[in-house]
Amino acid sequence: MRLAGWCALVMVALQVPAASLQAAVTLFQDDFSSGSLDPARWTKIEDPPANSVTVTSGEMVATYIGDYTVPRYALARSVPIALPAGWTSVTLSGEWQYVYGTTGEFIATMFAENEPATRYVQGGYVAWTGPLFAKRDSTGLNQSWGRTWPTQLTPFEMTITPTGWTFKENGETLANETTTHMAGIQSLQFQIGGWDFSPLYNELAFRRF
Repeated sequence: MRLAGWCALVMVALQVPAASLQAAVTLFQDDFSSGSLDPARWTKIEDPPANSVTVTSGEMVATYIGDYTVPRYALARSVPIALPAGWTSVTLSGEWQYVYGTTGEFIATMFAENEPATRYVQGGYVAWTGPLFAKRDSTGLNQSWGRTWPTQLTPFEMTITPTGWTFKENGETLANETTTHMAGIQSLQFQIGGWDFSPLYNELAFRRF
C-alpha cells in the first residue's frame, strides 16, 4: 500500500470561561517539506521485510507488504501532544490517498498517550474484504461498509470531543459517534499508515497534515 502526501495539523478548541467563547489553537503541523520525516515530530514504525515510511515531494509515503505470519505495519506515529486544560474538541486534518491497495488496510488513529488500547478512535479503508470504509473505537465499535477509497489526494478530518467523535472525508460525514471514552485526555498521539498480512504490495500517501 502506498500512502502518499499529507501535512499533519492538529487544532484544539478551548473554552474560555471569562468570555464564554471558544478559541482555536494549533498544536502540531507538518507540511512534509524537509525531504525526510522529522524525528522531533514523528516515530517511524517499519516492520520487516520491506516496509517503509518516507517523505518525497511534500508527501509522506508508506509502503508495506506482509509475510503470512503476522500483520506487518508501515506507520508514522506522532510525538505525544499535551492538550490544554478545558479543551472542547481536537481535530486532526490532512489529505490522504490509497495509491495502490491490494489486501491491506489504510488507517488514521487518535489515542491517549498512556492508554492506546482502551482510549482510541480510528477511521480508514479495508482492501482485503473491500473496498470498505471502517470506523472503530475502543468501546467495541467496529462497523464497515462498501466505499471506494480515494485514488487522488483527498481532504479528511477526525475530531474528538468529550462526548463523541466524527470522521469526515471531502466534507462527507462517515462517522458521528456519541461516547465519553475520550473525555479528559491530557496527552494525545495519532498515527497514520497501514498494514498487511499477505505478501502483496500496498502504497499510501499523505499531505498537509
